[in-house]
Amino acid sequence: MNTIAVKNQIMDLLQWSSDEYDKRLFQSYYNYCIYHGSYPSIIQQLFSNSKLNKWFLHEYEKAEQKFLKIAEVVPNSNIEFLRGQYKSCTADVIKLYSSTLMTYKKNKDFSNIFFDQIVTFSN
Repeated sequence: MNTIAVKNQIMDLLQWSSDEYDKRLFQSYYNYCIYHGSYPSIIQQLFSNSKLNKWFLHEYEKAEQKFLKIAEVVPNSNIEFLRGQYKSCTADVIKLYSSTLMTYKKNKDFSNIFFDQIVTFSN
């Protein structure tokens, strides 16, 4: 299914604006990066990685399609239940690892740049 079609179906079912949908997707990706990054510099590296972002969006869409299958059997009038199901389906993405993420975690250059540059003084 087309990404735009999935987005439109979800916005219709959950009665969200395009802005609200985009904010929630952005927040989900940000939370993913925070979950897998230990320090601000690592989070920033993850967040700006285009391969990771592409993988995340693909996995997120698979979770959304799972939600749409659930939504087919639930009456549209129960918006709060649908929103709960959507959250449940998409929350599982945070636990997944991509090959890009695994490469970063194994790479010794993927370190906390900020803390590596701190000078310490002793008495």
